[in-house]
Amino acid sequence: MAPLRPLSLIFSLAFIFLLASCTPETDELKIAPGYNYFPLAVGQAWEYEVDSIVLRPEVGGIHYDSLHFYTREVLVDTFRDGGGLRWFRAERYERAHDSLPWQYRATFALSRNDQQAFRREDNLDFIKLVFPPRPDDDWNGNARFDPLRLISVGGEFIALFKGWSYRYEQVHSPANINGIAYDSTLSVVAADYENLIERRYAAETYAAGIGLVYREIEAFDTQCRLCCNNNTSQCLDLPWHNKAEKGFILRQRLRQP
Repeated sequence: MAPLRPLSLIFSLAFIFLLASCTPETDELKIAPGYNYFPLAVGQAWEYEVDSIVLRPEVGGIHYDSLHFYTREVLVDTFRDGGGLRWFRAERYERAHDSLPWQYRATFALSRNDQQAFRREDNLDFIKLVFPPRPDDDWNGNARFDPLRLISVGGEFIALFKGWSYRYEQVHSPANINGIAYDSTLSVVAADYENLIERRYAAETYAAGIGLVYREIEAFDTQCRLCCNNNTSQCLDLPWHNKAEKGFILRQRLRQP
């Protein structure tokens, strides 16, 4: 092979440099966008098994009202908002047993842009995910509404979303949920705090190519009246199931996809 002439050598070195400059060198560039954790298509459906416990006041104390049921969510149509963002209109159905027909319960909407994934439900817009997902990234998932808004639970009102702060706990990690193995999931902790009179915990897991596969919420409030006759020092070390006066527990798991 003939030796490279000086001009050819310059062009060769320039080409090599150009290739090197186009190679992703930072971890940020190597991160996948993560859109497949929030897939959207008309006709897509998810079926979940749900356990809920709602605290209801009654004479002599608090009744823990337990319910086990199934819910089905289906994307049925699309529409554009005022800014041109495409949303997927979804319908939610419920039934108490597999042998019963599905009963329509509510309509909600899902959407996604290059940076965020959204869920709009009960006139509340949640920022569920941010892209690309990175370990320990945090964001204000309730930025689109007043987090102090009171929500009716069991005939009582609580500031359910007070103090929530979303963060990725696990990114692109395998998980086994409800007996189903997933190769790659995102784990989001949306709330995890408590003080003397409030407890808030919320977490969700999303699987690649599937979407939401697990959700858990615990929300309790107390004024230490029933358990301790307003004596907060006695109330301090009691577990929440002994001192909670209002709130709920929800656990939602995807059935076999």
